[in-house]
Amino acid sequence: MNALPSEKKLALTISALVTVSVIYGLFLAGSPFQQREKRFDERRVENLREIALSIDYFYSRYGSIPETLDQLEKKGNSTIDITDPETGRVYVYEKLSRTAYRLCAVFSHPSGAEAGEFPAHGPGRVCFLWNAKKTELR
Repeated sequence: MNALPSEKKLALTISALVTVSVIYGLFLAGSPFQQREKRFDERRVENLREIALSIDYFYSRYGSIPETLDQLEKKGNSTIDITDPETGRVYVYEKLSRTAYRLCAVFSHPSGAEAGEFPAHGPGRVCFLWNAKKTELR
């Protein structure tokens, strides 16, 4: 009599299905650590967008882009975040000319469809080259 009662077989089957479903769900969604990294990357993209818009505003107001990102906070929009959400370090910014600049960040994952209009990027340190453009001053 090695046969299990049908109730035990049903319980084991359900337990196995739940376990497989949880593992599959984690595989699809990624681990909590990966999800955390992706949220940091999303925040980095949002920060860089805001910085670029603030540089456009700064250029429109002063006729040149700032020498440093600190100038954005002092003379422009003090509500932007110029620091990486994970490390707390200021994003790398380099003024190349009166309108051109390089803005760099370190990403954990390559960009996907969620980046929208933002330039695609791979993992690791990525630098974007931009030119400031005049915007309407309010």
